[in-house]
Amino acid sequence: MNAPGPKPAKATLTSDCTLPITDTASLNGALKDANIPTLLMVYTTYSRNRAYLDRFAPYLRGIYTAEGPSDVPEDIADDLPIEADLLRHMMGVSVGEEVPEDQVPVLYDQMGFERAVPRKDIPGRKDPAGFKVLVISGGMTGIAAGVKLAEAGYDYTIIEKNAQLGGTWLENRYPGVGLDTPSHFYSYSFEPNPDWSTYHPKGP
Repeated sequence: MNAPGPKPAKATLTSDCTLPITDTASLNGALKDANIPTLLMVYTTYSRNRAYLDRFAPYLRGIYTAEGPSDVPEDIADDLPIEADLLRHMMGVSVGEEVPEDQVPVLYDQMGFERAVPRKDIPGRKDPAGFKVLVISGGMTGIAAGVKLAEAGYDYTIIEKNAQLGGTWLENRYPGVGLDTPSHFYSYSFEPNPDWSTYHPKGP
């Protein structure tokens, strides 16, 4: 029996690579490991080739499996939405089902493609001075509520029964604690995090 051959080298491409990439072996390795729906969405964004996109539609099924987004430079992010109808079609092919039109604004916000104007800066909006808000609990939802209340100009207070913020992630510390939601979906839309170390979030 022949001894097993050496394992192929793992791709080592990082965000520090300069262009053009001359390390073709690592590039090919990275492409083999890459998520196909993600590559397809990137290609379609640049090519606008709807017919090529549709060739994949019959084969992509199930829940969304794309990797987390990178930290997009502001000048590029402003151009990301492209044509709304094409982007919605891209999303539908990627997840294997039709994406309702009324879900697109929500997805734009969650992916950080559009920067919402803080409510306190909306022209003609009444100043909420004197209106106080009490937020009960300092978990992820309570913290998000505080951020958005501050953006809207409200006076608010967050109260938490524990000595620290964190909610369920502070209290649950058993071995293997984690979440089955992909990490990039477990980020605040107003503070996206491209530096997750695992696909699914892990607890302490």
